[in-house]
Amino acid sequence: MTSNLYREQRGPYLVEAGAADLDRGKHWQPWVKLALPRRADGAPASRSFDRLKPVFGTRAAALRYAIELGRRLADEGIDLFPASSDGGNAPWPPHPLAGRRGRYVSRDQRGRSGNGSVRSMIGMLAGIFAR
Repeated sequence: MTSNLYREQRGPYLVEAGAADLDRGKHWQPWVKLALPRRADGAPASRSFDRLKPVFGTRAAALRYAIELGRRLADEGIDLFPASSDGGNAPWPPHPLAGRRGRYVSRDQRGRSGNGSVRSMIGMLAGIFAR
């Protein structure tokens, strides 16, 4: 469930903030949308930030975070469509983990990587209890 819970005009920006329910009220993800009046070509100028981190345990905490972030972005005068040198829109910078090799290993998968760490631990414990 996602809803607009907060709207505020800050300078030329309209700030909308809310929280998305990720797990029946147990986890809330904040989101922010900034909008400007229509551009010269008639297209609306807005940008949504809907996958913000961290995830919060209450809607109130997620909403406070989203409101503060939206206000800060508006006060700093964020450029919703940064222009690149070729006249088009510049791409967003890459994610810090993009291009890294390797894979994510969850807690329950650690030690199962095939390097024998589990087998050596079992062997050690078997030796201790065999005495």
